[in-house]
Amino acid sequence: SGKRMNAEFKKLFYLLSKTYKGEATLFVIQVGSNNLRDDNDPNKSKEDIVNELLADYKELKEHILRQKSQALVVTSVIPDNKLELAPHYKKLNTELRKMFNNAENDVDCRLHFSDFVGKHLPEQENGAFYNKALFQDALHLNKKGATLFAKELVGKLPSISNRAYGRKPLSEKNRIRLQEYLKKKRGPPKANDAIYKT
Repeated sequence: SGKRMNAEFKKLFYLLSKTYKGEATLFVIQVGSNNLRDDNDPNKSKEDIVNELLADYKELKEHILRQKSQALVVTSVIPDNKLELAPHYKKLNTELRKMFNNAENDVDCRLHFSDFVGKHLPEQENGAFYNKALFQDALHLNKKGATLFAKELVGKLPSISNRAYGRKPLSEKNRIRLQEYLKKKRGPPKANDAIYKT
């Protein structure tokens, strides 16, 4: 996060992916705010920027699906308080949600979407996605907002199964033993808890 989605960012992503090829690797990306807020290219409309961002995310998604041991969590792009940008953030997060939540061709559960915005920044009457109680300024989350963001992200981890990392599913005997152990430690399984399904 804190970067612009551009050729340099994608180059770094592919380099890291190549570096950790064959190892169980989880990437977490939250990129896009700077693309929309920065006016580095006055010749591009905000609509064009959103469409380019979505194309770049699709490229990263397809790359991860070709890997044998890597998974990707994309988090919703956090809007700032500029009302004129709200529709663009809305489109971006709506399309990312579709792209990474239960993706049709993601048979090994490699793709995930952490929806902080959808759960904690509901659309206001004026169309903005901003909650003053969760921000320290126009864009950056305060301690409460960052804690909620982290909880959403960490809450995604149990839904990433061993298959996403190229690991074989547990044998039935070991799966039952693991389930019993987890029930003692954590209580009954949650609906999206993939550790019970691996």
